[in-house]
Amino acid sequence: MFMVPPLCIPRHAFNLWLIIKQRLKSQDKICSWDVSSSLSMLCPLCDLQPDSNEHLFFECSFSQQVWNYMKKYAGMSTSVPIFSSTLASLIPIAKRKSSKSVIAKMVVAACTYFIWQEWNWRLFKKNKRTAKQVIDCIMSCVRLKLLSCKFKKSNDGVLFSRLWNLPDSVFI
Repeated sequence: MFMVPPLCIPRHAFNLWLIIKQRLKSQDKICSWDVSSSLSMLCPLCDLQPDSNEHLFFECSFSQQVWNYMKKYAGMSTSVPIFSSTLASLIPIAKRKSSKSVIAKMVVAACTYFIWQEWNWRLFKKNKRTAKQVIDCIMSCVRLKLLSCKFKKSNDGVLFSRLWNLPDSVFI
């Protein structure tokens, strides 16, 4: 069972929990309620395929751009191709408190939150950001959270502090 990390920002952690439980209300679920026939059913992020949770976090080209960029900052293998594999790679480290595991969990939670936020903004507010703008939001948000964390000085810790441009004050 995957545990949502306590060092995550609470709204990111809650959103990740909803995703893991497959409880997000994507267009396929909303349309099954027959409350709004005005929804297009195409993914608002890529406009290519029908919208569903499966597509949004596993197949969408927009989401994959975000994941492909952020994997390096999460310390995850660059060969991990999709979100389901990303979650699977987190399960073995879910309870660890090393800098690598904390940062990986934090990045995954932030990515899912901001991808879902972009989905909502495009669908309901008709606002669009580029993948780069979403990535910048994720980077900024995670970096600010990391500034409030304390890590033991280790090889991984030093590597991540350089990668995230963190001061030495994050080390105990």
